[in-house]
Amino acid sequence: MRLTRLHSLATLLNIIGFTMVYYLVPRHQKRFINEDRFLENLTAVLFICVFALGLFFLARLRDKGKRRAYSAIPLAGLLCFLDEISYGERLFHIKRLPGLRGIKIDGLHDLVYIGFMAIKEDATLTFYAFLSLLLALGLFLVLRHGHGLADRVKRLLGDYPPLRFLWRAICFLFLALLLDLDIMQTRFLSFAEELTEMNVALALLFGAFAMGYEEWKATGLAAQPDS
Repeated sequence: MRLTRLHSLATLLNIIGFTMVYYLVPRHQKRFINEDRFLENLTAVLFICVFALGLFFLARLRDKGKRRAYSAIPLAGLLCFLDEISYGERLFHIKRLPGLRGIKIDGLHDLVYIGFMAIKEDATLTFYAFLSLLLALGLFLVLRHGHGLADRVKRLLGDYPPLRFLWRAICFLFLALLLDLDIMQTRFLSFAEELTEMNVALALLFGAFAMGYEEWKATGLAAQPDS
């Protein structure tokens, strides 16, 4: 799929371009790291574009099965947009969410960080034993059923190409959550987290465009006269 290759190129250029600016223009690094600054605001704009474009193309799709499958893309765009603007606190000055364990909650991603800190500070030997048991069970299930699951996912992504970009967005989101844990606190990792979140938005944006391509392709085929 041409859009897949184009997205890979766009992601690569995005990473290289912003990283070069980050290192070559040190005085602007805060614009890429701090909350409510250029990179985060640009990411929020991309997410709301995903939501708007996704709804537009979703409304034009005639295939109900594709509508159900692709609705995840604009929904993800909306949820990520709300997370970026702290669910209204940044733009509309809505009362912020209550904090937990002394940590301000700006979005759902903060719950992952709070959970990690709770484990790090309060975990006991019993907890680690229980966690090891869960990991062992998970590994067993993956080894036993992973091949069939992989085949089903492969068929799903083959039948619904725009979901490939949703899958890529999920991978970037997982990486962003790991970076947000601040296991190692450096300025560059803070920048990498913001840039990774932007790549989540970029992947979803290509997913929305892929929905438009699906609609255009279906309309074009329907308009062709029977031979």
